[in-house]
Amino acid sequence: MFLWILLGGGLGALILGWVIKAKINALFRRIQYPGKTDAEIAEIKIAEFRKLKSKEEADAWADDFTVL
Repeated sequence: MFLWILLGGGLGALILGWVIKAKINALFRRIQYPGKTDAEIAEIKIAEFRKLKSKEEADAWADDFTVL
């Protein structure tokens, strides 16, 4: 029983961490692209991604990008 409580709490904390990270990233996007909608920001990010030359650049970019 205790193990299930521990696992449930850990999973809940993980999900909460993802939600908080997504909210912080959304806030930074709003600061970086004032007045733009989420769809417009996504188009800008996709265009930036297509300009990348190497897999390392793409991986680094993907680490910072959160799906809208």
